[in-house]
Amino acid sequence: MPGDDYLTLSKRIFANRLYRKLDQNTRFVLNTRINSINNRLRYFAPADPYKILSVPTDAVAYRCVNIRNTVGLGRVVDGDWDLPSQNPDVESYWRIKGLKERFEKGWDWHETTYYEKVVEKFEQYSGSYWGYDSLEEFEERLAYNDYLFERISEEGYEKNFGSDPETPDSDARTDSRRKMNELEVLVCIGRNGQFLLLEGHHRFAVADILGIDIPVQILARHQTWQEKRDQMAEAESIDDLTPELRELLDHPDMDDVRPSIATTNEMGYLFPG
Repeated sequence: MPGDDYLTLSKRIFANRLYRKLDQNTRFVLNTRINSINNRLRYFAPADPYKILSVPTDAVAYRCVNIRNTVGLGRVVDGDWDLPSQNPDVESYWRIKGLKERFEKGWDWHETTYYEKVVEKFEQYSGSYWGYDSLEEFEERLAYNDYLFERISEEGYEKNFGSDPETPDSDARTDSRRKMNELEVLVCIGRNGQFLLLEGHHRFAVADILGIDIPVQILARHQTWQEKRDQMAEAESIDDLTPELRELLDHPDMDDVRPSIATTNEMGYLFPG
């Protein structure tokens, strides 16, 4: 009935207005909760939205630029957003390229692509960027980058490094993006299981330079990949899997859905029950 349609629309407008009043951190947590509920209703094997995987950096070739970082963890999304043609390669991104110029080539910060881009950002945003009001103030961030590299080099990669208390207080993202900064490097998983980098470029770059596997969390999975997880979970044994799924047995995101019954097939896979 028309009245019912009006009531539904009114509820949506009201809910949207309330949502807009929430800060970015609260939205992120709320969206993660909503994603979890939706996934449990729609899929056979939804993942824990806060699940952490260990991934070698060389398994991440592209950036994920078509999924907003505010959608919360664990979202399942269909479409072409994961295709290589839709995403730039990791190595070309100015933060990663600049960090490698600094720590692999030994360049002074002011010679790097990183600093060159930051200068452009200050001009673009009328003299303020990431909460720093001048290039002189931004030197604090550069010093922190040096500290980050030195610490990981000496002590190894620690989980939740993004919440390090020594991040400069003037960095605007320290508070506004607190929930994301408390997480691991954020990635998306494409339809074939490929990893795409979304957030945590500094930590990713340092780990990549040092050849260290990194803990990551999943912001979004392609719907086709989630369906493959479901198929993996529904199999009673490894012998029930299709050849395509057998190729995915060692994928980090299949660790919680692999068949639990031990079996050895003609391809040589063996997993304890």
